[in-house]
Amino acid sequence: MQKLISSRVLHAKRNRRGRENIISWIVIVLTVAALIGYVLWDGYRGAGRGMGSLVLGPPSSHLPHHVLVVDCGSTGTRLNIIGRVGGDEGEESFRAVGWEEFKVPFPGYTPKKHGYNRLETMPGIHHTAAGGLKEVKAALEPLLDWAKEALRGSGDLGEVPILLFATAGVRKLEAGKQKALMGHVRHVLSSSGFRFQPEWARIITGEDEGIFSWVSSNYKLGNFGPAAAGAMNVLELGGSSLQASYVVDSAGEGDTKPVKVLDRTYNLRVKSFNGYGMNDAFNSSLYHLLSEGGVVVHPCFQAGFSFEPGELDVRYEGGFDADKCRRVIKGGLPNESVRGYHEGVRGARADYIALAGFYLVYSFFEIDLTTPLSEAFERMASICAFPFEEGFTEEERGDKNAGLYCFRSVYVDVILREWMGLAQVKVYDESEWALGAAILLHHELDDEERERRRIEVGVEVGARWGVRGLLAALLALGMVLAGVALVLKAALFSSRGGRRGVADGGQDFLLPVWRSDFNKDP
Repeated sequence: MQKLISSRVLHAKRNRRGRENIISWIVIVLTVAALIGYVLWDGYRGAGRGMGSLVLGPPSSHLPHHVLVVDCGSTGTRLNIIGRVGGDEGEESFRAVGWEEFKVPFPGYTPKKHGYNRLETMPGIHHTAAGGLKEVKAALEPLLDWAKEALRGSGDLGEVPILLFATAGVRKLEAGKQKALMGHVRHVLSSSGFRFQPEWARIITGEDEGIFSWVSSNYKLGNFGPAAAGAMNVLELGGSSLQASYVVDSAGEGDTKPVKVLDRTYNLRVKSFNGYGMNDAFNSSLYHLLSEGGVVVHPCFQAGFSFEPGELDVRYEGGFDADKCRRVIKGGLPNESVRGYHEGVRGARADYIALAGFYLVYSFFEIDLTTPLSEAFERMASICAFPFEEGFTEEERGDKNAGLYCFRSVYVDVILREWMGLAQVKVYDESEWALGAAILLHHELDDEERERRRIEVGVEVGARWGVRGLLAALLALGMVLAGVALVLKAALFSSRGGRRGVADGGQDFLLPVWRSDFNKDP
């Protein structure tokens, strides 16, 4: 009987120790799991903090306060200075800085009453292609020297980016001349003392011009803000080409391009109509009227004005007639090109901004920029009906292009009202696309800085996770070793208990003892 009691006690102790072992095992597992969880959570939280800083972008100190943009147009090479001003909470604003603000004179400059007052050397840089490096320097160095003087005291000039974009004039050159010219340009800019990369001097397409102008105009009008009514379409009339940029609803429509401005993406359809600029259109009208020689009446000129192009043995004399002028314009240029494309654009916004040549015409005739198109053209036509000497003042006649503005007024009307069917546009007085180019460059530099910081954060996060992973692995190894120790302890205890049980009858000793005691004689 005593054996039976002792065996029951022993069995109970074994069960209790087994339960204690199980409880200890569970506690250890939960503790180690909690430690591993904390290590991983802390690492994730640290990584989140590191990645979260990327959302705000780099601090303003990483980006330049000025960008120089050189516009190599068909009539001249112009310098534009774009300034960046940091605002509250990381906000930034950009603006084209008028060169007059720097109080630094530009040699040979005479302010204009009409049109643009801008720093430029003439003629267009494509005319220097045959002159080599010397003539390229003559076109660029006066602008660069002025910029150095103007920005003196504004920080390290080596941190000021300089961009150069060549447009229609250079696009017309043959490939070999283009390559040689741009090589000279890059040589001059690389030794200018400003921040320069070879890819920042290039020949851009008409579509690029259209995008830059679209960004610039809408930005200055505040059309990109969260409370703005929305971005507008842009028409830009240059010397050699006409650019049309449409904001469309669908990204899959035709030749749509996504353009990201201030963290928002817009769908643009951009078309450049080469040969439809003011100067090229004018030349087309001359060839359309060309005869064997002698004197030709041009219905787009005022009476008393004559024009003799050097390359043609002919004299054009004025006899203004608006309707005949329209026919000459449309005879020299296939109107289906502009009209057909415009009518084929689906889902475009209804509002238009008209830039560059459109503004020049309004400015020369001193037409208020808000005047409806029909009224504006009537006023221009009434002036052109007068002889050249009577229609314009002596000062206005002093403009070398004064005699061409009646042609330009009719051409503007043909584009807007006949080919595009527009009744009203917003004629804008600031048309330089340089601001748009600078804004997009800032986005590019900002993305590069974000990528650099992302790599740095990735390395930091990787190191952080590596340390935490090592700690987690050590804890897991400790947990496994603890588990192995518990298993070995349990096995050892069971082995010892089994030997004692065999001496008392082993695992089956209960029934034999009961049976033995029961069968004894009293």
